[in-house]
Amino acid sequence: MAGNPDPSRLMVHQSSHRPSSSIDGDTLRPRSDSYASTAVMRSRANSVDPTQAGKAFDDVPLSEALKPDPRDEVDFHVDDNRFAFSPGQLNKMQNPKSLAAFYALGGLQGLERGLRTDLNAGLSVDEGRLEGTVDFQQVTPPLYEKCPSISKPTVETPVVPVSSGEGSPFEDRVRVFSENRLPARKSTGFLKLLWIAYNDKIIILLTIAAIVSLSLGIYETVDGGTGVDWVEGVAICVAILIVTVVTAANDWQKERQFAKLNKRNNDREVKVIRSGKSTMISIYDIKVGDVLHLEPGDSIPADGVLISGHGVKCDESSATGESDQMKKTDGHEVWQQIVEGHATRKLDPFLISGSKVLEGVGTYLVTSVGPYSSYGRIMMSLQTSNDPTPLQVKLGRLANWIGYLGSAAAIILFFVLLFRFIADLPNHPNVSPAEKGKEFVDILIVAVTVIVVAIPGK
Repeated sequence: MAGNPDPSRLMVHQSSHRPSSSIDGDTLRPRSDSYASTAVMRSRANSVDPTQAGKAFDDVPLSEALKPDPRDEVDFHVDDNRFAFSPGQLNKMQNPKSLAAFYALGGLQGLERGLRTDLNAGLSVDEGRLEGTVDFQQVTPPLYEKCPSISKPTVETPVVPVSSGEGSPFEDRVRVFSENRLPARKSTGFLKLLWIAYNDKIIILLTIAAIVSLSLGIYETVDGGTGVDWVEGVAICVAILIVTVVTAANDWQKERQFAKLNKRNNDREVKVIRSGKSTMISIYDIKVGDVLHLEPGDSIPADGVLISGHGVKCDESSATGESDQMKKTDGHEVWQQIVEGHATRKLDPFLISGSKVLEGVGTYLVTSVGPYSSYGRIMMSLQTSNDPTPLQVKLGRLANWIGYLGSAAAIILFFVLLFRFIADLPNHPNVSPAEKGKEFVDILIVAVTVIVVAIPGK
């Protein structure tokens, strides 16, 4: 365990105790003299062995509750972390829901001290760069002792975190836990859109026809000395250029407008408690450690744990697929039942971002925002390229078959007209090479026209 904790962060404020109807005055059994110096009225009444109790309310052993997953291991390591927890540890409570992780993090009191916030007053509006650090062992129960004895905790409210007054607002909090916004999806560049628009079967065929027509037109003009037979090939090239540029510009403009519309559609204001006062802020300004209000009809903007509430029920179908209403139990009550050995898997103090509040009012503590939240992870996974749907696959296959048949018909027509042209050459010995080339280009244009008409557009 680390050295003695900073008493300015672990000071007890007796005026902020919860009523006895929700939780009594017992608290965590002291693990060391330094930890005992910050607690009051500690008792061993109703104590249980958490290593055994954990089996009743979670499938995950307490010793593995905060074990990082290989794909998310980077979220567990933060340089110069001034908080007791990393984003990965906090996320273990939500993905999937885990009461074992909630207990391993010390419940609401552990989260309050570890995130350097206040369950009643919320974050300070004057918070900037934080001074000092909070150690994980200072705020969590002794899960790994051989015979731990855990009692119900006293609700202790830490002093507002000491801020140096320097740096940007919530500088360390944003650096460690990120902001409540997702990284902007990298838009496709105009040149790439131009290349994608050009890589169309029809455009490629027209390019071939344009090259042949332009080459023969230039030859006819040079050989004859006069004429503008090359104009037809140039006209095809200009048409290809216009179609490609217009298509790429249209796609580029649609991407920009779609991004702006999404940003405007997602932005809204929520009610948050900061410095003890309720205020309205944008969801993009929500920080880990904030205390948010819950009301019927609200869409939960960030993951968190219920602090207090009455009859709170949520619809989590958009995030979990569960169509039933999920009844929420506040974190204090959940902790009390865990330490008394009465906890079951039905207890649910967790609020998932993206879900809807159907009934009840209350407040909750934000634990994960932005790319670390449940909704953020889902949206980040959707930013990758999607595989085509079965209907798109079938339609693509049908379009290919139509294109193959049209191309076969065009090739047959081309050779029929070509053979007739060759067979008719002896009957016109006085025809100049330029005229012969022009007739050949006309045959090629007819074949290309058949292909263009036959191949379905995008």
